[in-house]
Amino acid sequence: MSMTETVTTNAPEIMSQGGLPAAHAADAGLPAPVKQSDMIWSQIARLSDPSVPVDMDRFERFMTLHKEVQAKEAETAFDAAKSAARAEVGVILKNQDNAHTKSKYADIDQILAQLVPAISKHGLNVSFQPWDAGEGWQGLSIYVSGHGHKEVSQLKMPLDGTGAKGNSNKNGAQAVMSTLTYLQRALVRMAFNLSTGSDDDGNYGQEAQVMPDNMVNYITEMLIDTGTRLQAFLGSYQVETIPQLSPQQADEAIAFLEKKVAQKGGEA
Repeated sequence: MSMTETVTTNAPEIMSQGGLPAAHAADAGLPAPVKQSDMIWSQIARLSDPSVPVDMDRFERFMTLHKEVQAKEAETAFDAAKSAARAEVGVILKNQDNAHTKSKYADIDQILAQLVPAISKHGLNVSFQPWDAGEGWQGLSIYVSGHGHKEVSQLKMPLDGTGAKGNSNKNGAQAVMSTLTYLQRALVRMAFNLSTGSDDDGNYGQEAQVMPDNMVNYITEMLIDTGTRLQAFLGSYQVETIPQLSPQQADEAIAFLEKKVAQKGGEA
């Protein structure tokens, strides 16, 4: 399952003598553009004048409007910073080999090495939070924040504890770390729409994926259990093999197949 949401944080701003946020003061001798939220705040400041009777209804309406406009401005600044950082990062270099597809891919260390300097320069920050997704599953959230705004995205997947033949090849801690690494890479690429360029193995332009073996096995078992034709399934995603599914496609496929399995069980 994947989920993305946006949150705007409204931290108190230091005000200048004119009632405007000090952060918007003149820069290099040039007047800063006046934001709509600053104009509304000026009206709120006038309504707060102790020498003037307070119209609480009007005051509250101005405060609500200010909060809404400020949130929109924060989101706009956030989106601009993400776009600028994304353009600065460019194409992520592939530094690892994928045995499944016999092609190269960029691991999480390479992605972060190129991404972090750019997002830091543009006032953005990235953090991760693991969460319990149920027995045998692992979830991870990514938080991208900056300019008074925050985006949160989530993914979950089965723990990567088995090899290509279904045999256990990792202990519990290793399975969790392997799964978190895959989720981290997938979430960062989703959050910033990162590209590693065209694939070099002829797989219809699909980028080489590093889908854990246990996820390949899990999808395969559900295809068998539901009687879903493999070629039809792969064709619907325009890939040749299950490991070539993108993280989003794999997430969607698992949800679809789990629903079919549940429906088949209900009919039995």
